[in-house]
Amino acid sequence: DSVIAGVLIGLVVPFVSYALLLSINDFGVNNPLHIGILDDFYGMQAKGLSVMAICVNLLPFNLMKKQRFDDGMRGLVIATSIYVFAWMIMFGLPLIGIHF
Repeated sequence: DSVIAGVLIGLVVPFVSYALLLSINDFGVNNPLHIGILDDFYGMQAKGLSVMAICVNLLPFNLMKKQRFDDGMRGLVIATSIYVFAWMIMFGLPLIGIHF
């Protein structure tokens, strides 16, 4: 139950989940045998996959909440805020017409 542990968990979990989601997406796009349920998921852009990966942080957050790890939750929120800020810079600004 420490802020640093929460930050580390909050930085690693979305990174790993993004890699997993990207692998699943690439497999589905390149696989000629499509599974009907996942057809909408395959071919998703990096924008949507990254939002899904950031949302995976809700799982450890919920576990920490049940264990009453308040400092760990604080660190997880800090890491999630960093990812959301980075997402807003990379994908959010072009959505509203600001390009670099």
